[in-house]
Amino acid sequence: MNGLHRILSFRPQFSSVIWGGDRIGQYKGIELSGSNIGESWEISGLPGAVSVVDGGEFDGMSLTELAKSFGESFLGRVVAKTYPQTGFPLLIKFIDAHHNLSLQVHPGEELARRCHGCNGKDEMWYVIDSNPGSKILCGLNQKMTPELFDKAVAGDNLIDYIASYDSKRGQVYYIPSGTIHAIGEGNLILEVQQSSNITYRIFDYNRRDSNGQLRPLHIKEAREAIDYTYSEDSINGKTECNIESKYFRANVCKVTEDKPLNIIGNGDSFSIIVVIDGEVEASTPFEKRKFKRGSTFLLTADLENTTISGNATIMKVTI
Repeated sequence: MNGLHRILSFRPQFSSVIWGGDRIGQYKGIELSGSNIGESWEISGLPGAVSVVDGGEFDGMSLTELAKSFGESFLGRVVAKTYPQTGFPLLIKFIDAHHNLSLQVHPGEELARRCHGCNGKDEMWYVIDSNPGSKILCGLNQKMTPELFDKAVAGDNLIDYIASYDSKRGQVYYIPSGTIHAIGEGNLILEVQQSSNITYRIFDYNRRDSNGQLRPLHIKEAREAIDYTYSEDSINGKTECNIESKYFRANVCKVTEDKPLNIIGNGDSFSIIVVIDGEVEASTPFEKRKFKRGSTFLLTADLENTTISGNATIMKVTI
């Protein structure tokens, strides 16, 4: 056969962090070594954390090597043309917020490239599970200016300006770059984001790291990065909500044995499937593979027809 035509899965990369817990291993149905596991990077092209194929003909081959070797067959025509120098454009991860994450903001494209030489960071969250009383902080709840930001930081009341939501399973949150946000304790989250790891920390509950030091804040950088636009029109906190952004498209759907999902590829982009709940079988003219809850896999751009069957809730992500 010509081209790649593959269903690819990758080895997750687990991170122990100050706010992490033990839900990711439970969710995936695996035992993890270490404690405070806060993140599982499912697919990543970031330098120093590039994903590696798990099993099959290309076992051990990195995402970067696949992109260089197969180009459009792997990435897709539009993706290869749009991101010729920056490599794989997305990062998919699970987040276990056993404790509150810091209040933070990410820079947009212009600021990120000017100051860091990398992509900006738009992202979205899907709430897989949440404890009673858990919160999501996302966006402004009133008008703000850089001067008001300075006063709020100095007065330790910035939280009063941030929209707070009672998190519930199935909710979707879209966080464009420049949006102040935080994941509250008790949330298990699926995150889709641009391939960037730049975060400006604004408030961190005065927590100390393993060396007893306060974690650094980035107030000056955050002040420049924040989008001070306030709008009451927001999709955040809604369920069954799909995201159509400049950088990615994310659609959540249910598949059953009677109503499978048929993905007709056009060669423009790869597709990523995350099994949020249940189990699925992915079938192409070339192979069949089964995936359980907590699995993530990629359909190469040259696959023209893929059927996802089973009984599951899944998220499909494309460019």
